[in-house]
Amino acid sequence: MQKYGKATPEALVESAVWEASLFEEHGFYDFKISVKHSDPVIMTQAYQLLAERGDWPLHLGVTE
Repeated sequence: MQKYGKATPEALVESAVWEASLFEEHGFYDFKISVKHSDPVIMTQAYQLLAERGDWPLHLGVTE
């Protein structure tokens, strides 16, 4: 939040990739990533960016 000011697609992706790296750093690869947002446009943009960054399984969901 300090870097982006709000939950932008880029902020969601940066956070998710960092969390994934922690799992992988410890040899754990059996996980899926979920980046939730109440705005479906922001959520969709985040998933598109995330798909470009890696090959993790993704869990799609919109939070109200």
